Order: sequence, then C-alpha cells, then structure tokens
Amino acid sequence: MVDPRTPDEYPSTPAQPVPMPEGWGPAPDGAAPDGGTLPSGAAPYGAAPYGAMPHGAAPYGEAPYGTQPYGTQPYGTPQPGAWAPQYPGAMPFPPGGYPPMSPQQLFDGAQTPDDLARPLYGARFPDACRRYFRNYATFTGRASRSEYWWAFAMQGLAMLVGLILVWIGAALMATSQSAGNAVIWSGVVAMTAVVIACLVPNLAISWRRLHDTNLGGPMYFLSCIPYLGGLILLILLAMPSKPEGRRFDLPRWPR
Repeated sequence: MVDPRTPDEYPSTPAQPVPMPEGWGPAPDGAAPDGGTLPSGAAPYGAAPYGAMPHGAAPYGEAPYGTQPYGTQPYGTPQPGAWAPQYPGAMPFPPGGYPPMSPQQLFDGAQTPDDLARPLYGARFPDACRRYFRNYATFTGRASRSEYWWAFAMQGLAMLVGLILVWIGAALMATSQSAGNAVIWSGVVAMTAVVIACLVPNLAISWRRLHDTNLGGPMYFLSCIPYLGGLILLILLAMPSKPEGRRFDLPRWPR
C-alpha cells in the first residue's frame, strides 16, 4: 500500500552524529596512531628520530643538495687566483712549469760536503778527495760517480809522481848509477805506499758506488773472474745512480 503523504509531511528528526570507534581519527601530539602512548625515546608520529635529519634536508652548515656553498665557484671553474687548467680535468700548473729536481733532491744526496751519510752528487775534486779519506773504511751508504772518479784521478796522479821518479832515476843511471838507483827506489817506494794506503778506501768507495747503482757491494768480487772480471766491474762502477739505492743508507736520527 502506497503512503499518501508527501515527503514534506514526514516527521523530521535531528541528525545524530555517528560515534567513531575508539582508536580512530588523528592522533594528538605525542601519541601513537592507535591511541596508545609512544615508547620512551620515540619521535612523534611523522617526525624524524632524534638526531637524524629529515628526508631531503642537508646537514647543519652544508648547502642543500644541488646548490653551491657560499663563496665557491661552480664545478669545473677555477677558484679566483688559481691557474686555469688547459683542458677539463687537468691539474693546474704554474706558468713556465715546475723547476726540475736536482740530483740532491731526487736521490736524497748530501746538501753539504761535510754530510758523509749521503752521497755528494756533482762533487768537486777537493771535496771528493777529502770525503774519500774521511770515509776510509765505511762500507754503508752510497758514493756518487763524481766522488768515485775524482778519487780514482787522485790515485792516478799519485802513481804518476812515483812513475816520473822512476823515469828520472833511469835517466840518471847514465851519469851516476848510485844517484839513479836512489831516485828509482824512491819512486817505487812512493807507488807502493800509494797502493797500500788506498787498498781499504778503494774497496770501501767501490762498495758504496755499487750501492748507488742499486747493486750489492759483494758484486765487487766479480773482478776476480779471470780476464773479464775487471772490465765487468768497471762497467758496473760507471753505471748511473738510481733512486732505489737509498735502501743502503743508514736512517737519519733526529738531533
């Protein structure tokens, strides 16, 4: 049966709010979403944990991601006052290039002739002779080529003096045999004294010269090989210096 009343004739009743179940709805500050309490030390809902940066935020004192720090140039642009690289990614270099390293710097050589713990590269004749006798029996460390060959030249000059005396004595034999014999024997004694006096320092400086070429000192005994030993040793002694020879140096103790 159809109700003859129009919609306006229905009795009106005020709308009642629908109660929300417990635990629903937004959580108050400091509360868990389910209506309970937060554990000790936990951050409020939606906030970053204590001590952590929010997502996307830069650490304190740093520029946000994608922005240049204050006062810096964009990536690839040289800073004010710096040399501009010649091509992207090149290291800057001063105008005219860097000065070449000296042998004293490259090979850790002696800075003064009195530094006997290191080899003296570019040694002069007086300095080489003085270092030769001061390192009379030193088998540790190194000796540069200039030190070695100047010492060799000094011995050659000393032997030449004795040889000249022998020649003079031989010339005097024609006029005075006794005077000639005296001069000859003085030359022989002089050459013998040079050989004996230089025996140990010759071995020591050859030992150190081999160290400077990054070879062990016992390589000196290759000279004992018949016929070719002396030539082999001469070639080894004439080899250039190598930075690896620094392993034969004694450490420098702080003063």
